[in-house]
Parts: sequence; structure tokens; C-alpha cells
Amino acid sequence: MSFTTPPPVGSRESFAIAHIGDMGIQHSQGTANSIIAHLASLNWTLHIGDLGYPDDAYLYGGTYEQTYTTFMNEIAPISSIQAYMGLPGNHETTCNEATPHVCPIALTNYTAYRTRWEFNNAASGGTQNMWYSFDYGMAHFIQVDTETDFPGSPEGPGTRLGGGPFGNQLAWIEADLQKAVGNRANVPWIIMSGHRPVWFSGGQDPDVNTFLLPLIEQYKVDIYFAGHEHIYERYWPINSQGQASQKDYNNPSDPIYIVNGAGGNVEGHQSGSGNTSYLAYRNDQDFGWGRFTFMNVSTLHWEFFWGDMNTLIDECYIYKPYV
Repeated sequence: MSFTTPPPVGSRESFAIAHIGDMGIQHSQGTANSIIAHLASLNWTLHIGDLGYPDDAYLYGGTYEQTYTTFMNEIAPISSIQAYMGLPGNHETTCNEATPHVCPIALTNYTAYRTRWEFNNAASGGTQNMWYSFDYGMAHFIQVDTETDFPGSPEGPGTRLGGGPFGNQLAWIEADLQKAVGNRANVPWIIMSGHRPVWFSGGQDPDVNTFLLPLIEQYKVDIYFAGHEHIYERYWPINSQGQASQKDYNNPSDPIYIVNGAGGNVEGHQSGSGNTSYLAYRNDQDFGWGRFTFMNVSTLHWEFFWGDMNTLIDECYIYKPYV
């Protein structure tokens, strides 16, 4: 096992990350193998919630611990040599999605997720892996919790299912983004990730949209990544009215949204439907992962690979002037 320390904050050195969403132990081996085949081109991995799906073990006669162990072994060739960063999804909540009331208290309120992993929450003033941020080279990464601790949050606060409140997430996000914007000359890219989408082809999650959209727009977040929908969809820049503000990525005037919940899991794919006016690309048939390359202060390269065939099936370049 080994690791490589990150470049200095503000470094202009190009780097790339693997990007995964909603990956369990069923239908996911192709995704894992494809990432492993590309490890030489990757610096670290970001998994945007719904990690191993141990709470779905009842669907195939497994147990919570067996499933979690299988998932950890599946990603070990990646996580043994590179940072493997995550954030909470709804499948991190309890030990059984269908009947959470049967879960022992030690497996409710995100306990396993908060205990098994160690992210950057302390250094960034975040809370117990639920939300945190860090700078890596020329980019600021902020991971938020779309499950608890905001008005209308789908898994809490105050319920046994959702746990919480873990803290004042809204105040933390705003303070973190203010700091990131103030440091943009040194770290120009701001990338936010949360498990649930702000926009997707089905429209929007109203509570998540109300919670995050004003912050994303006010602080000019460059890209918001989400999962939750078991599909891969890339969108044109979307304005606050839910409309495509342009049909390219040349100096986008509004944030870019990408849903990547196609890592592979026992629940299978969801069919694309609904609003397509801001949809640039959709794949609801193949499981896979993204490679996100920070080429320089003005150019990003996004790619999506079909895991089972280890084949590139979608890509785009994003350009903005460096000021």
C-alpha cells in the first residue's frame, strides 16, 4: 500500500479524479475494473453517496456487514494507493432501507458511514463526514449533505431515520463558499457535490433545489455533481428558471450540472424521462464512471466510461477565462 501527497494548494499542475455515484456490489464490478485499469491517469476518487448499498443486502439474501466488506474489498485496489473521498447518500442512513425500524441503534443515523470513513471534516470545520471541503491544486471541492440539516431535508432532521441535526449546514456552506470565492485568484475552480440533484431530467427535487440553488448561483459554483438518480445525464448550463442558458460550455454564464448515479447497484437503472430542454447527453443503459481532468486554470475535461466494456462513451471540454 502507498500514497502520494497532494500538490500544493494553488498548483497549476494538471490532475484527474475518478467520479462514481451509487455503486454497490451488484452490477458494479465492471465500473471498479475500468477505474483500476485507468489508475495511472488518476490522482484520487470521489464517490458522491450511496457507497456499498449494505442496506439493500436483504434483496439478495446477504447481510449488512458482508455487503459492506465485499464493497470495501472491491475498491481496495483503488483506496489502497489513492484517497477515496465520499459523502452521505440516503443508503448510508440505516441498516435496512425497506424496514429501518428493525435496525439496531448502532446502525441508524449514518453511524456506520460516520465511523468507517475519515474525510476532511475536522480540518474544514465540517461535521462527522456529513459535510466538508478541501483545496486540491487549482480546485476547491465542497461536499454537502443533501439528506439532513436543512429545511425540508428528506431524511431529517429530528427523525430516527435521518438522525441530526448534525449542525448548521447552511451557515457552514455559505462561510466555506465565501472563503473559496475570496481565494479564487489562487484556486480558480469551485466544484460542489451532493448526493441528490438540484436539476435533472425529471425536473428538480424542490427542497434540495431551494436549499442549494441560491448558494450555487450566488457564489458562482462552476459545477454541481449529483447522483441518486440511477442514470448518467450531462446538462447544458442551467439558469435559475431551469432553462439552458447556452448550448455549449464556452465561458458558461450559469453553473453546469451533471448527474452520475450509474456506478452499478442491485436496484438497476432508472429510465430517462421528463424535461430534456437542458439535456446535452443521457445514458440510462450502461453502468460506468467519470474521469474529471483539471487541465489548467481555464480548461476542464469531463469523460464518462462504460465500465463493463471499459469504453469512453461521452466527453466534453469546459472553458472559462482565468481572471
